[in-house]
Amino acid sequence: MKRRFLTAESRTRRIHTGLGLALLALLTITPDVVHAYQPRLTNSLVTVVTQPEISKAFFGKLEGTPHSYQINATRPFELYINILVPDIPSQSQDVSVSVTHGPLVTKLDAQSVTWTHFWEPVGRNWYWRGPTYKKSGAPPGDYEIRVWSTTNHTKYSLAIGQTEAFGIKEMIEAMSVIPRLKRTFFNQSPITFLLSPLSWIYLLLIFTLAFVSGTIYRFILIHLSPRAGGRVRKNIGSRDRLFRGAIGIVLLIWALTTSWNPIILFLAGFTFFEALSSWCGFYALTGRTTCQTSP
Repeated sequence: MKRRFLTAESRTRRIHTGLGLALLALLTITPDVVHAYQPRLTNSLVTVVTQPEISKAFFGKLEGTPHSYQINATRPFELYINILVPDIPSQSQDVSVSVTHGPLVTKLDAQSVTWTHFWEPVGRNWYWRGPTYKKSGAPPGDYEIRVWSTTNHTKYSLAIGQTEAFGIKEMIEAMSVIPRLKRTFFNQSPITFLLSPLSWIYLLLIFTLAFVSGTIYRFILIHLSPRAGGRVRKNIGSRDRLFRGAIGIVLLIWALTTSWNPIILFLAGFTFFEALSSWCGFYALTGRTTCQTSP
């Protein structure tokens, strides 16, 4: 019995190590994921910007009223601002920005520059990039960044800050935003986000969590639960495995075409784990099996 415990623990460690190395390799070969903006959807007329030096992209839609972004700087900082609009039909390049710090600091007039085509690699979308403002050593105090257009019915992305900070937490937060951007901002299906390397890292993390959770759950029931059949390691047959695999595919497609919800993706991964391992926790607890032959 002791040998089996050590063997299971050793296998679990190997799984963790292999998946960790795979994740590290993905992060290494996809630098655009590590060095990227932090997307923010905003529906508010007034948005407070914290940590203005950290690179963020605020996505909004003007609907008759200008939008205001407010910064309260307690020390000198680098102020960077860039305005973009999505490259989609019926989108005009008429978004302007003004920056005030008491008096006017600068005005980025949409008509004063030639807008350039810009490819954003994380969300994998085309934009038109407009005027930019950058000032090192901007004095502390209260700043207002005002965004408007000639019609005030325009989608825009306001980039603030240039210091890139995009770790695991930011990646998870981005995953709650980017699928909605695909649908509402670019009029695309969220499944097109599969073309981004960020999506594959996210899926790897969710499926890793599902498979490791399933492995630990299975280990506990097999070795510690007297109702789980002792040494029984398989309790679902071929037809049952195919059924669970089909459920996993349905859950995966549902998630990828809607919101990329982590709970739905986790359930899809756990269902795949049950299909691949020929084992069901509920069956183990109830003593049921659909195997045709003895395990």
